[in-house]
Amino acid sequence: MGYKFKKYKYKILSCITIGKAREYYKNKNAMYNYNIHDKINDLQSQINANKNHIENIEYELVDRYNIKVDEIKIPKILSIEDTINEIINNKKSISRFGDGEFITLLNNTGDRYFKQDVNYEMIQKLREILVSNDERILVCLWEFFGDLSKFNEYHKSVARMHCANFRKHIYPYLDFNRTYGNAFISRPYINLQNKEVSSHYFELIKKIWDKKDVVIVEGEGSRLGVGNDLFDNTTSIERVLCPCENAYNCYNEILDYTRTLPKDKLILIALGMTATILAYDLAKLGFWAIDIGHIDIEYEWYKQKALFPIAIKNKYVNEANSRKFKNINDEKYKTSIIKTISEKKDNSKYTADDIDIFVLTYNRCDFLKESLESLFNQTVKNINITVIDNASTDLTQEYLEKLTAQNEFVHYHRNSENKGSEYSYNLAGMIAKRRLMMVFHDDDLLHPKYIETVLAYFNKYKNLNILSTDCHTPEVMSNENWEEVSDVAIYCKNTSELASVMYYEGTFAYPAVVYRTKNYKNLQFEKEPYGKIDDKIRCLEVSKGGSALVLKDKNFLRYRVHVGQDSSNSANGPYYYQIINFNRYFKNLLTSKFFSQNNLLFALRNNEWFEFLYYWNNDYSNSLKELINNGYKQGAVSLFTKLLYKKMFRHSLANIRHFLKKNIKPYRKIVRLK
Repeated sequence: MGYKFKKYKYKILSCITIGKAREYYKNKNAMYNYNIHDKINDLQSQINANKNHIENIEYELVDRYNIKVDEIKIPKILSIEDTINEIINNKKSISRFGDGEFITLLNNTGDRYFKQDVNYEMIQKLREILVSNDERILVCLWEFFGDLSKFNEYHKSVARMHCANFRKHIYPYLDFNRTYGNAFISRPYINLQNKEVSSHYFELIKKIWDKKDVVIVEGEGSRLGVGNDLFDNTTSIERVLCPCENAYNCYNEILDYTRTLPKDKLILIALGMTATILAYDLAKLGFWAIDIGHIDIEYEWYKQKALFPIAIKNKYVNEANSRKFKNINDEKYKTSIIKTISEKKDNSKYTADDIDIFVLTYNRCDFLKESLESLFNQTVKNINITVIDNASTDLTQEYLEKLTAQNEFVHYHRNSENKGSEYSYNLAGMIAKRRLMMVFHDDDLLHPKYIETVLAYFNKYKNLNILSTDCHTPEVMSNENWEEVSDVAIYCKNTSELASVMYYEGTFAYPAVVYRTKNYKNLQFEKEPYGKIDDKIRCLEVSKGGSALVLKDKNFLRYRVHVGQDSSNSANGPYYYQIINFNRYFKNLLTSKFFSQNNLLFALRNNEWFEFLYYWNNDYSNSLKELINNGYKQGAVSLFTKLLYKKMFRHSLANIRHFLKKNIKPYRKIVRLK
């Protein structure tokens, strides 16, 4: 009782007090809110940290004591001081590789680092830079492969975690006979155990731009040198402002502009991973370009004697979760800006140039030919099509190599091995460049007017995030005798309305979905927790933050059923836990309001979804009633559904359900193009 009393006491006091007293009571409240789950998570974190330390200790000891062990390899990395001297004395350009660059270049799953959009070209470019041998460029590595004694405990823990995750994956890209620069030239303070040496490092770094004309290419909120004396020894400073996040989305424009700058000027770049690539490309063009990264923020922390990353007023600091900044009245700063490059707004008219279509295939060459034919027959011509082949062993490769040689709008990407459909879905997101994208299947057919209708609706509804259609399995399984189609559609103003359409009516054909690319790139495709029935869940995730549309005419898509089709196979699920996860997702989305039509619709349809998926699963080791009861315990089944499977309620509730389904029709906003 005393514990609960104090918990609520400090919570109230933290709300009604101000200043230091409020901070004191907030800390006290946090202490009493520290529950058993927090303790378990902390313990698990400690276990993981100790495990990483044990796995990494041999590398640390070998490097610290200069022990020669053949099996243990550590890349040669210059000291910070030697790296700076190499830049000054030999006028080297540098591209730095830290944890973000390593995570990205090893990326095969679409993971995002600090909200960075995953881009296939960026991944390939980082790999190219890491193995390059251009004498004008010093490739710099994050100094975390060996001895960590110079770093603070937090950085040691982070370094060990990264080493445990990708040391064996990054080593094939490294040359152990080569000497790399030190990426920590832009990190000379916050991660160090002994911060007294930082003043020496900063004095050395300032010599790089001493009495030089400098152009700073930076994120809009970075403001290098603003409010401090870091660049006071330059002759002049000009600035090119770029987006704070995902600058690589504007990379061509950034490169095109910076390559017009005078080559006698030193170019300093602070643009995250984009800086690594831009410095490399500019150096190859004859510029002196330095990926200088976090140097300004490190200098600010050094001046303030910060012990951990903190926010800096009016500057973008992602590590302190400080991404908002205000305009500043600094005339010197404003007059230094010579160019501002912003990401283009997504408000112009959609045309064929704005959509990427990806066709996923594996050993279905005959089906694929007809599916591609349906894309070539679209009324909208010259659509960009990329076929992603999961290492087919039939005639697919031969056919596509011949096709791509004849058609400039068709591209072929062949995976080195069959990596599964999830890999190909993620790869499509990484490759996509245009504002819209579609992931089509190699065994279905699209009506000739589908893309025309899609583009028209995206032009009509500017907040549209996702669009698909109803479909059917016709007698005609070829591209012949297409029916006339109607443009009538269901408009869903938000994700909840789309979920209602999907769950109650089941109409949203996955092979025909067109996504807003930006939203799709934020999505990760994994086998779990929904397995092969994840399609609707993924579409709902993409739809968030905008509206959705479902074309009502079934003739837009011919869904071809055949042997070997995943949906015809119950050997790979859906498994019981996936059925429960699927229904729980919809329950959480549709029943958030107790008194709502969606809540009622979920109850009326819930048992049908369980029965459909149960019989598709084809595993009768547990009865449907057992599955329903288990689903109810796990929050995936409505009380109405649970009672339907009780003998005493079955007959009466079935009649009520039949009456309600017959007489209650869900609200649907029906729209047309005209």
